[in-house]
Amino acid sequence: MSLLAFHSEAQETKNIEISKFTLESGKDKVLINWSTTNGNDVNYFEIEKSDDGKHFRTFALVMGADPTKDGNQFGYFDTKSKKSKTAYYRLKHVDQNGYLQYSDVRSI
Repeated sequence: MSLLAFHSEAQETKNIEISKFTLESGKDKVLINWSTTNGNDVNYFEIEKSDDGKHFRTFALVMGADPTKDGNQFGYFDTKSKKSKTAYYRLKHVDQNGYLQYSDVRSI
């Protein structure tokens, strides 16, 4: 999965690897799952959503992995949109140094 990285003071990029980013549809909910290969650099994730695939808004924050536990698995439930049949999601990763990375967009 490709990630774009930004930092206000530096041009260099620092990437984490998202090894999985999936959406699963339930009755009234969408299950958002993802995992990383190097969670030590994760400060938090913002989950962003769009009805048109272009204009995203943050609707949830997920803190980084618990350093006392194994694994870098993350998940969140969202309520299905009543406005649009298709919902678009992306992850915004913020690392410990303030670098920002965006995942690819997924839709359901």
